[in-house]
Amino acid sequence: MRKGFTLIELMVVVVIIGILAAIAIPNFMRMQQRAKESSTKNNMHTLQLTVEDFSTLNNGAYPSDNTVPTSESNETLEDLKPGGAAGSWPNNPFTGQPVIIAWAPGQIAPFVASDPDMPPGEIEYMNDATGGLADGQSYAIFGGDADDTNGSNLAIVLKNY
Repeated sequence: MRKGFTLIELMVVVVIIGILAAIAIPNFMRMQQRAKESSTKNNMHTLQLTVEDFSTLNNGAYPSDNTVPTSESNETLEDLKPGGAAGSWPNNPFTGQPVIIAWAPGQIAPFVASDPDMPPGEIEYMNDATGGLADGQSYAIFGGDADDTNGSNLAIVLKNY
């Protein structure tokens, strides 16, 4: 009675494992990419909730940037973000560093992202307020996607108009 496997049997097993890996690895990479983009969308939503909280404390007006205080409580977006002033903005899922928000006040709706090829995971906030004033009535939040070959931002744009 023979013990062990023949070379043919081992080669068949190696080929099957290779085929499974060829199918699984690209799917895993796509899922990982989609998870990072979903995290960016979540970061955009966190900024949106913070901006809406600011507006509630500021007679319905939106901030032009993260340093403008509310009229009611004298808090800024930095004070209202998750974790408060001591905390940081959520991490960029592509870099692991706190997300960088580009503040672009004084725009005219409908807003268009200023950088059509925004870095992955970064966020841009635009509103119709002038710099340093919290008088904006509309805003839009854009996020950078991972696909820098198509020169576009994420499909999601959070806005209140």
